Amino acid sequence: MTAPSADLSTINKTTVRFTAWAARVTDGYKYSYSFKDKKTGANVTNHKFECRLVGNNESMYVLAPFTAKTEKAVATAKEKFKNGSAWIVSQVKFEDTQQTYISSPHKICVDLDKSKLQHCEDPDLEEQLAKVSVPPRTVAETAKLTSTRHQDLLAVVTHIGPVRTTKSGNVIDVTIMDASEDSPGVFAKVLISLIGSHKHDLVKVGKALVFFNLACKIDKDDKQYTHWMDSLLCEAPPCAKHTQLTQQFEQLKDAVNTVMLTKFTPKHSVDVSGPQPIAACALLDYTAQNPAAKLPQVLQIMLATLEEPTGPVIVEGTDRIWFIGKLREFSGCVDVGVPERIALQLTGLDKASFLDAHASGTLQFPLLCNMRVSRTISSGASGSSGAYSLGILGSPGASQPSTKTFVNTTIQEAKPVDWSNNMVPNAAYQDVLSLLNVLPRNEEGLVFAFLSDIEPDPHTGFQVVFGTGNIAKGAAVAVLIASSKKSKPPFPLGSGFQVCAENVCDIACPEADAKKAAAYTVTGFCSLEDMSKFDLSPPRGHKQRFAIALISRCEETTSASQPGMKTFHMDKMQILEQSDGPKAVPVFQALRALTMKLNPSNNSDHKHDLTIDENPDRPLKRCRTLSAMPTDESLSE
Repeated sequence: MTAPSADLSTINKTTVRFTAWAARVTDGYKYSYSFKDKKTGANVTNHKFECRLVGNNESMYVLAPFTAKTEKAVATAKEKFKNGSAWIVSQVKFEDTQQTYISSPHKICVDLDKSKLQHCEDPDLEEQLAKVSVPPRTVAETAKLTSTRHQDLLAVVTHIGPVRTTKSGNVIDVTIMDASEDSPGVFAKVLISLIGSHKHDLVKVGKALVFFNLACKIDKDDKQYTHWMDSLLCEAPPCAKHTQLTQQFEQLKDAVNTVMLTKFTPKHSVDVSGPQPIAACALLDYTAQNPAAKLPQVLQIMLATLEEPTGPVIVEGTDRIWFIGKLREFSGCVDVGVPERIALQLTGLDKASFLDAHASGTLQFPLLCNMRVSRTISSGASGSSGAYSLGILGSPGASQPSTKTFVNTTIQEAKPVDWSNNMVPNAAYQDVLSLLNVLPRNEEGLVFAFLSDIEPDPHTGFQVVFGTGNIAKGAAVAVLIASSKKSKPPFPLGSGFQVCAENVCDIACPEADAKKAAAYTVTGFCSLEDMSKFDLSPPRGHKQRFAIALISRCEETTSASQPGMKTFHMDKMQILEQSDGPKAVPVFQALRALTMKLNPSNNSDHKHDLTIDENPDRPLKRCRTLSAMPTDESLSE
């Protein structure tokens, strides 16, 4: 077991089973609920204590419930896990809860009864922990949800409707805002049905509140946001977001440039055949909320990774697979729609197998793919301000039809990289770079680098420092590695295994063949079924085994025999065919050079509503096929 960590950002559904981590209890409360047993038909009442466990980042927390048959057991749990208390959590067991109904930012649900929790006796470690849990989602993000889910939301109340009586209890309709924008200059807002008279006295215009476990139901034609009787409503804790909302309230309460809710309809496929312009994820991301941006309708994204979905993958009211995924490459990250045919094509699974793999957490797309992505504009008419409809709305009580337009970004064609083709990035990217380097930096993409470029960072897990002095950050570092020695036997850890490969070579680095080339250690976590995917032992008759790895953390240890030894922790790895390894070397060298050339001069914040025009004098280079790079000169040094 590793030393306890207070950084929840480094923990995923795999590593959380093997790692001890420190957390503080916040927002604990107990309640009871009743239901009818499907087998016996009898009415059953359960009692529940629920809290949030937060690490060193106040916006990074997990849900932690305790369920029992008696009120006494729950009262004991509430007394034990007091708000503000600090614990060391290990041997984690999850409550069997669908991700759709987990409202915390980390979509895991820690079972307080079955997991091991010990009081934190380390004052320094406890001091690292955040004091409160602050929901990171914005009203604009909530208004644009495309599938039913639960989430937490911090916002200020701008309007309160009259009390109405329903079979669920007394309800008031509350409008909330947080200064997030649906489009440039247009504030987003949502209307919440707040159920429970005991909450109504807490709600006042101008007050910042936290709506825990807000139910966001997405139907075909509208959206309904409901805060049920047993969901926790509380005053916003002291934090920067609370302070900002209080200061901005006067601007928000009288705003007429607001938009309520949007609806979502999966789009049909778009013709993407023929030559298409090469582009980058950051260009799509920065224009995601600006329909007026003058970008081509179809763009080609090369050498990108599509992340596996963490939420629902079935469109509400249908049996079709369709989800929002994150597409990352050297320039940054963009949210894209993924149709069923693309999801099944990339995994090689049928529909039933895809859904099973998603449910079990074993789904994995190829690490590097080429994509053709469509950027289309949708529009619709709004109704009155009281309706859950699409459109720009006026002040409360107004009835004024209007039109709202928004951008859909969808993967229309995708192919895993064929290393036999020409995949080396070249001067075709010069015009793309000229656009990117006048925009803000997008630090959510993949950083292509050598292992020797990666340095430890106590806050982000890693940083990439190039020889030029430039420092790059991203979600992960994509590296090409090779191993010439047999991997260590997997080490049982929790309910899975830790895999470790020593003497790994930084094969894309020009010094890799030198006698003094550094050797590195790479570790990862896997299940019994996935163990073969992490075996870097060279095949019989071959000197090396090649692989692509996504590095998420770097640690440096010092000893008498090995001073300054680096160990790299990876989230994913893909073994390459023996014949493909040497072919991938010049590709990764060029990708590193491309990443180094990404040096935006704009230091403003990350935005999604920028106006970007393709330069008619220097149009984006067109790709004749999806399988290979467009021909051009080599990238200049």
